[in-house]
Amino acid sequence: MNKYLIAIFFITLLPSISRSLEAPVDMKEFNLNCPANKLCPELEKQYEACKNNPNSGECLKYIEIFKKLISAYDCQRATDHTADKDYIVPAIWMCRPHPNRLWDYIVLLSESEVPEVKELFASPEFRSILDGEFSEVFFDKSLEKESELKAIKK
Repeated sequence: MNKYLIAIFFITLLPSISRSLEAPVDMKEFNLNCPANKLCPELEKQYEACKNNPNSGECLKYIEIFKKLISAYDCQRATDHTADKDYIVPAIWMCRPHPNRLWDYIVLLSESEVPEVKELFASPEFRSILDGEFSEVFFDKSLEKESELKAIKK
C-alpha cells in the first residue's frame, strides 16, 4: 500500500480514537483543579523509586499517585483547545517531564510483578487513558492481564 495512503488513513483515524473528552459547555476555565502540577513531580519520584526497587513499597506509592492522575478533572493541554471546542484530558497526560516519559510510566506498569500494579494495569480505568500508539500497544496487553488475574482468582 502506498505510504501516503497509510499516512492519510492514520491522520483521519487518530482523532476518532482519541480519549480526550469534550469539556462541559459551562467549563470556561481550565487547569484550576487539575492535580498534574502537584502530582506529576511526585509520580516521577515514585517512578524512579519503583523502577530501581521493583518489589518495594515504592511501587504502591507509585500506583497510588498514578490512580489519582487517571481522571480528567479540568486538565487541558494547549492542543486541547480549538476555535469552537474545548477538550479535557486525563491528568496523567500532563505528566511529561520529557516526551517519552508517559511511555516509560506505562511500561513500568505493564512489566511489574507487584500484584497491585498488575491490577491497575489490568483495569478498565487504566485502559481509559490509552490513546493512539499507547492504545495500539497496551490495550490488548491490559485485557490479557485482566483475563489472567480473573483466572487466578477463580
